[in-house]
Amino acid sequence: MNEKNTLSVRQMFVLFLLFLGVPSLPLLVPSAAEIAKTASWLIPLAGGLLFLPLFFLFAYLVRHMGERSLSEAFCQVFGKPVGMVVNALYLIWGTFACAFYLRQFGERIITTIFTETNVAIFLVVMLFAALYAVKLGLKSIARAGTIFFFFILAIYAVCYGVLSQSVETKNLTPVSWKDTLPVLGGGVIFTAILCYMVILLFFSDNLRDRHRFQKGGLITTGILAVFMVLVIAVPVGLFGFETVSRISFPFFAASKSISLFSNFERVESAVVAALTVGDFVIVTLLSFLCLKLIGFLSGSHKPNSYANVFMILVFILSLALGSNTLELRRLYNDLLLPVNLVMGAGIPLLLLVTGKIRKKL
Repeated sequence: MNEKNTLSVRQMFVLFLLFLGVPSLPLLVPSAAEIAKTASWLIPLAGGLLFLPLFFLFAYLVRHMGERSLSEAFCQVFGKPVGMVVNALYLIWGTFACAFYLRQFGERIITTIFTETNVAIFLVVMLFAALYAVKLGLKSIARAGTIFFFFILAIYAVCYGVLSQSVETKNLTPVSWKDTLPVLGGGVIFTAILCYMVILLFFSDNLRDRHRFQKGGLITTGILAVFMVLVIAVPVGLFGFETVSRISFPFFAASKSISLFSNFERVESAVVAALTVGDFVIVTLLSFLCLKLIGFLSGSHKPNSYANVFMILVFILSLALGSNTLELRRLYNDLLLPVNLVMGAGIPLLLLVTGKIRKKL
């Protein structure tokens, strides 16, 4: 195991909290408000419960793969030819997701702050930062992730503490049994977002204490569910579900009304900084995933040698994904989320069934 890329379960799940807790905000909140209306804040709780069986599947795979990564498990269970094809599918999925979140980052920057700037400038800056992080190794970004986590936590604690005082409960009620189906439908969306946890299984061979995966994962899922309840409840409580469903960045819009001590009024700048840190983590972690898959597929022991070419490919793909935030949101709901369910739930379940039949797991 390369010491440069070893990490603990705690570090892994801190990265996962940053991975999901920040970039998913602009995408989940409007969709939840549109689907479940006043009951939209219940969607993360439903999604967390729906995700639990899948999480226990992930925990089972981590325990029984031992020091193998998910890539190796695919080849041993499905056979090498099929396993290599499956790994190639995950490479395509990871590359597309990396380009998507990179473009989402750029669109948010030019929509909220630098409205007259070419988006390509910010995409290049982010890719250079991610490339530098990849060169440093997974362990370095995991250590930095802990600092990032507390920085973002402080910003969100202040924002939610101030905004919660203006929340109108009439915008969050009534909630009745008639909301069950919309909430469960929205819960599937949150489950599809949580399916990104499958990415962590590709790094299971980098874990020092994989026996703690189940405990750490349960805590992380609970934190994400509660956090997402606040993420949805505060904007919907402030603006109402109809308004939130039409806003591209509802939390940013809410943060613009915050004033601290009558002097510090540009809190939204800190919010954008927090979101940018989250974007950096998600682009970097997806880059690590794709480069590891490239190394596995090519048999190379130095996958970082492909980093420059990979970043150029992601940059080109990100520019081709769409021309505005609405197109990205449509692409996310119509393509990325369904594919997430296949890659994060369907294939791991097939791996378990096949592994049991062939007695490979």
